[in-house]
Amino acid sequence: MENPVKARKRVFKKRVILSIAQKLDIIEDIDQYGRSVDDVAEEWDLPIKYINALIKDRQKYRQYFSEGRNIYKTKQRRVLLHHQPLENAMKLFVHQARNNNLCITIPNIINKALIFKEKLGIKNFKASNGWAVKFVQRHDVHVTRATKKKTSYEALKHEEISNTKLEIGQYCTKDIYSIAKFGLFFKCLPEHTDIFYSKTCRDGSFPDQRLTVVCSANMDGSEKLPLLVIGNKKKPVSFNHLLSLPVDYTSASKSWIDWEVFRSWILKLDAKFQENERNVLMFAQDYGHLKRLLQYELKAINLQFLSTNKQPLDYGVTTELKKCYRHDLVKWCRENFGLTNTMTPKTVSTLQSIRMLARCWTVGVSPGIIRSSFKKAGFFINDADLDLLGLSEDVMQEEEMEPWFEKYCAVDQNVACKGFLTDEDILQIVNGEDDVEPSGAENCSGDGESRELTIQTDLQSAMEHLSRSLQLITNVPPCMFEHLSIIEDIFQRRGKLKVTRVTEMDL
Repeated sequence: MENPVKARKRVFKKRVILSIAQKLDIIEDIDQYGRSVDDVAEEWDLPIKYINALIKDRQKYRQYFSEGRNIYKTKQRRVLLHHQPLENAMKLFVHQARNNNLCITIPNIINKALIFKEKLGIKNFKASNGWAVKFVQRHDVHVTRATKKKTSYEALKHEEISNTKLEIGQYCTKDIYSIAKFGLFFKCLPEHTDIFYSKTCRDGSFPDQRLTVVCSANMDGSEKLPLLVIGNKKKPVSFNHLLSLPVDYTSASKSWIDWEVFRSWILKLDAKFQENERNVLMFAQDYGHLKRLLQYELKAINLQFLSTNKQPLDYGVTTELKKCYRHDLVKWCRENFGLTNTMTPKTVSTLQSIRMLARCWTVGVSPGIIRSSFKKAGFFINDADLDLLGLSEDVMQEEEMEPWFEKYCAVDQNVACKGFLTDEDILQIVNGEDDVEPSGAENCSGDGESRELTIQTDLQSAMEHLSRSLQLITNVPPCMFEHLSIIEDIFQRRGKLKVTRVTEMDL
């Protein structure tokens, strides 16, 4: 017979209230680590029906986390439906202050809420001090105390980290990475140099003409991570029917990089290094108090923020990447000039520029340029590590450029990669007007680049022709044939190529 005390405890069991963070842990245990619902329910002492309900609403809780809410609270306050546009506008206002390392006060929140209230035409809303406090609690906003001299939000003072405070001796050269970002006028032609040369775009101008590019490589130049390209549109016209890109592409307002974009990209790299069981040291530009939040989430990356705005890759790598891109863009324009009836060449699309950037990053930037940039930044490279990796210490030779081409390569050297959104920009994003793609914005069908290659015979012939062409060239690196085999294997798994091939050359 069951003990009456245990039976009473089982009947009058205290209700367990979990926070959003705990719910996300349960969801990750099942989705990522493949644990069964029964095991998780037993570990957390929860009913199986409750666990199944969490799995069903997994997207909702992940959205809470992506929106920057305080996931360590047990309850998420609901916002009235007619107040939701105001709530979204205030979230964007607070996020951009956080992205630019600025502090904000309760009076700032109240004043901005009153401005958005008038512009959105919302009635029966009072931006009281109590509402502002609850807004701060809902979205875990870092606020500072207001003083009489502070009439607007000011830059936060944060602790600077210098190279001398970092212990990099425990990392070898192949595990030390640097991150650099730059703005790029990807459509700018040589005849437009004087127009764009003095533009900084700190107000977000020319968003359809700019891309923000983030590159990262290790100290010895043996590994270059895929580029992160940030555009103004979620899906440009030239991306139609495409499922894969040679870079990591994302969109942001005004083609700027913000904290959320940077955070999601770093977490993706961290997951990649975890799969390879590597621990790396990575340097990036300082983000103030936000860096501590990100460092807590990373497991395989030791992310350090330099006090200076100039990163090791800024000492030659970004310049060489831009020079290679400008060279390819001029060559592309010469090849396409005169294809139309007008005397102006075709406008390069976002997809074409991404392809050029990926090729220039892979081929145009050599390991010697990367090592030279780290040396100029004050990092010591151990020659023993280069010998182990089979890398020779080649000397980077600077090529002389014509004055017009040198100015053309430096046309976007002062372009801002981040900035502030105006109230009108925030309201456009809230109302969904910022994602509208203008008709005819890009050329997408001139050379059939957006058409998916689905004919098996054409693909089969192309692979055979590429294989024969490589065999007829001298001094081809063996890795090229390995890459070709990997490409063939990818298409074979998807049913695009036959498993066995017999050609006349093989007979």
